[in-house]
Amino acid sequence: GKRLTAILLQSDKPISPLFRCRIPLPGGEQTELSFSKNNILRKETPIMKTVADKKLVVGADFAGVALKDAVVAHLERHGWEVEDIGVKAGDPNPEMFHRIGFAVGAKISEGEYEKGIVFCGTGMGIHIAAGKCPGVQAACCESLMAARRATTGNNCNILSMGGMYVAPQLGI
Repeated sequence: GKRLTAILLQSDKPISPLFRCRIPLPGGEQTELSFSKNNILRKETPIMKTVADKKLVVGADFAGVALKDAVVAHLERHGWEVEDIGVKAGDPNPEMFHRIGFAVGAKISEGEYEKGIVFCGTGMGIHIAAGKCPGVQAACCESLMAARRATTGNNCNILSMGGMYVAPQLGI
């Protein structure tokens, strides 16, 4: 699978990082990112899949899979191209919410996709995991007005919904 990649371009002077983090990747691997005032994050990615092109990435854990399936079916009926990197219905060995949230967040952070939607039982845990990726602003939404405000007013690039709280009719 893909890894969260970043190339840091530094000034000539040695400087101490303001932010350094180790990010766990699937399979037990880790990557380390560090940022400072003089660092510039450059993403090496081909063309980003944008909302204007009707393309987005989704992911769900076992508790959000039913809501995700309803939302994805609705989007596909309306011409959207959706990459689903989460749990599928009936998966005998499902991934946990934090791994899926991080995987969707990494797709946004790497610049592969502009926007994403994640689903778990409450929407809280998966949105926290997605928000750990650099450049990701995730919002947990339980209403249409909250989702609109999160994307238009707060510039969120990942929306999260909870399968235990959001009915499929509201989710679509």
